[in-house]
Amino acid sequence: MTHDDYQHIGRTRKVHGTQGELKVEIEDRWLEDFTQAEVLFLEIQGQLVPHFVEQLRGGSGLLLKMEDVDGREAALSLTSKPIYLRTGDLLADDQREFYAEEVSLQYTYLIGYQLIDAHTGPVGDIKDVLDMPQQEMAVVAYKDGEALVPLAEQLLERIDEKAQQVHMRLPEGLLDLQQ
Repeated sequence: MTHDDYQHIGRTRKVHGTQGELKVEIEDRWLEDFTQAEVLFLEIQGQLVPHFVEQLRGGSGLLLKMEDVDGREAALSLTSKPIYLRTGDLLADDQREFYAEEVSLQYTYLIGYQLIDAHTGPVGDIKDVLDMPQQEMAVVAYKDGEALVPLAEQLLERIDEKAQQVHMRLPEGLLDLQQ
């Protein structure tokens, strides 16, 4: 099973309640595919592990309950995991009933990449990419928390897709301001 046969569609977030539900964040363009999926795959230690959907509900965000995930403790081990669907399970364009407004973020594929600063070396892994009014921002695991790093072209030196690394030249003191 290679990642080539799968489409990254979103992430699990935090646990909701005590019954094993997880808040999930799904990219708009894959929302319809996700709501119709019977099985999804979570990336756990580099492997795609199948999970069967028991229930999906809305409200204050999407809440996912998977089979055999009963209770808060079981769900805790599945937080902040990338979600994939098999490419063969994705809907063809003519099968779609609705089209979400396409939000085209240029750098979402960098989630999971390591950010490396030219001055200080490795900073941390990119956990998310946010669409801010001025530009896209990387949410980077930094020290005991997170840091926001602008994904501006003038700061990017190179992206090494094979090594999954983003090499940047960050302004001096940018990370110090976020501690």
